[in-house]
Parts: sequence; C-alpha cells; structure tokens
Amino acid sequence: MPFIRKHRLVFVPLFVAVLAGAGLVFLLRSQSEEPAGSEELGVEERSGGALEPGGNVTPLDPAETVAEWQEDASKRTQHGREYKVTRTVEWVDPETEEVVTDTVVSTVRERGTNICCKDAADEWVPTVAEWEAGGLGFRMKRNSWQIDVPTMLGSAYDYTVGGRTLTMRPSVILLSDGTNTVSLGSLDTTVQGRIDPTDPSKLVFADALGANSGVDIELVLECAALHQNVVLRNKPVLPEGFNAENARLYVYTELGLNAYTADRAVSVTIADTAVDVSAANLATARNTDDPIAFSVQETVEGQPRQTVLHAFAESRVWDATGAANETRAARQLWRNPADSKTYLVESLPYAYIAGATGAVTLDYESVSGTTTGDEVWTADATYYVTGTVYVGG
Repeated sequence: MPFIRKHRLVFVPLFVAVLAGAGLVFLLRSQSEEPAGSEELGVEERSGGALEPGGNVTPLDPAETVAEWQEDASKRTQHGREYKVTRTVEWVDPETEEVVTDTVVSTVRERGTNICCKDAADEWVPTVAEWEAGGLGFRMKRNSWQIDVPTMLGSAYDYTVGGRTLTMRPSVILLSDGTNTVSLGSLDTTVQGRIDPTDPSKLVFADALGANSGVDIELVLECAALHQNVVLRNKPVLPEGFNAENARLYVYTELGLNAYTADRAVSVTIADTAVDVSAANLATARNTDDPIAFSVQETVEGQPRQTVLHAFAESRVWDATGAANETRAARQLWRNPADSKTYLVESLPYAYIAGATGAVTLDYESVSGTTTGDEVWTADATYYVTGTVYVGG
C-alpha cells in the first residue's frame, strides 16, 4: 500500500541508498535560493572537503572563494537538476608556504520533490511555486499539479493532481467539550484574497470569518505541497459552563469527496486501511500521525501499483514561539448526516490555545508529489536539498 514519508534536513528515507564516501557533501539550501536556468549563482562559502585540493592544506578566506554554477538542462528530472560548478580556490601550500591558485570543476546534484515540471513543449522546466492572478482568481505559476482559488472563498477552490480535481473549501470553526458546542464563526464569503507582497508563495484571506474576527486563512505553496493555515490572532475565550479539560477546537474543511472518488476510482487509505468514503456514517478515528492518502491503481512496467495522488500529511500547530511549542492536530474524515457533506476535521485541545503565546497557527499540509523507486547517491558528486523531500513507494 502507498505511503508518504517527509524529510526536511535529514534525508534517510526507505528505498533510498546513500553511498557516502570521501568527498560526499550535503549542502542544504533554502528554496528561495534555488538556482534558475543557467545563471551564475554567486558566492558559495565552504572550507575543507572534496571541492578543495587534496592533502593537509590551509585555505584562505573561504568567503573569497568564487563558484560559477552552470546547469545542464538535459539532466533535469521531476525531482532533480544537475550543475557543473567551476571554483577558483586559493590555498597555502604547507611545504612551500606559497599561495597556490587552482581551478576545480565538480558536479552538484540538486534534489527536491517536484522541483521541475513539464511545459507545453513536454520539456522539463523549473517549478515556480508562487501565486499569480488567473483562473478563478489566483493560481500557481508553474507546477506538475495545480490549484485554482477564487478571489473570494465563498466558492470552493480546485486542487488538481494527475488530472483529477478535488474541490475544497474552509467552512467553520467550533469549540466543543463533548456536551456544549459553540461556533467561532463561518467563512465570510465576501472576504477577498491577496498575494503577500513579501512572499509570493502565500495567499492571505484576512479576517476570513468576518470583520474583526481575528482569524486569517493562508494558502501557502511549496513545490510538492499545499498548506492551509488557519491563524488565530485573537485567543478564543471558552464560554461559561464549558468543561475546560475536555474542550477542543475543531476546524472543518469541506471536501468534494464523493465526486472525486467516484469519477476516477480514487481510493482512500489511512495507515494501510481502506476507507469507505461512500458510507453515510463516515467518521474515521482521530489520527495525528498516519497520512490520509488518495491513490489510484496503475500499471507500471506490466505490474499493478497503487500510486498516491496526494495525501493529507501531518497537521502542525505552533504559536509565536515557533518550534519550541509546536504540536500536532488530530485529523479525521467525517460526513455530516444532516446534509451529507464530507469534511476534513482537524482538532486540538483548547488547553494548548489557552497556554499559547501570541497567535496560534494550525497548518494542514496536502502533499501532491513523491519520489518513487531506488536512488543511489554516489561519492563523485555533491548533493544539496532545496526543499522538503517526500518519498513514496
């Protein structure tokens, strides 16, 4: 059965063999530093290792070491790019104490899920995970999957992977202690989105539950993932009579699941267990760890294989202190028996919110691309990871 595993800085996934020998170096760069085309990438600081002359040498100021990067576009794949790096290195010979200048040419292989996609000419081009005006209102500039968001969130947005479209729409936020329930507000269908001027990967619907609600919805793009962030700028007050120990916050996102699974035979699994999404009483168990995966049966090289289209991975929650107070929200699929609508329901204890510092952000992540199969990382090249790596098999 399909699975998805997520790797950020430490890349040791199943089905990937890393052959580490003399000279193998991992360079971790942020996605914003991703090289484009065959442009010069500027100065790279480094001392020691495979890209310098052998022996016991003393490098000069590494900040003065200039590397010119040239991409070989013919080596592009969905999850990789390759560069020749020409480096001028000055070092002090330990025997003569003379300054020696060398030119070193090395191979650097970039890895990251969905960092390239096919264009209209069926050529691999770099992914651009940024918002632009178009479609229903906003859409992603360039990727192997697509999202189309209306100017106002009164209508659902279209999330398309592998030619299959799932409609999604933020709906309502509730507080409940199991006996008492109160709504913090429903989506204000007149609120308009705007692209963050300082971060084009972020689309913001401020005060999404109405004027002065203090609840923002952010849609954030990565090459291989969509994040829906619910930002609680104002801490909700637990109503009188609620049991604080049992109280939980619930965030409902409506999914067009019936049409999605029926139209293209998409199956849903949680922890390798199939989910009957047609059930009138659909209510999966709360789960913080296992992805909710949507997959299709395909034939690859004559063999049947379940291919993951996308999956709701972990739902992270954090406050103004960041990782120091990060936790996970529980997720479940649930159908409302009153109107037969299906929801992704995320929840967390109210106690976390009560003890949080500053704004609380609840972030669901839908992964829409994975690497598959074996991959060998060899010692004759330098590898760097430009973003999150998702591995499926």
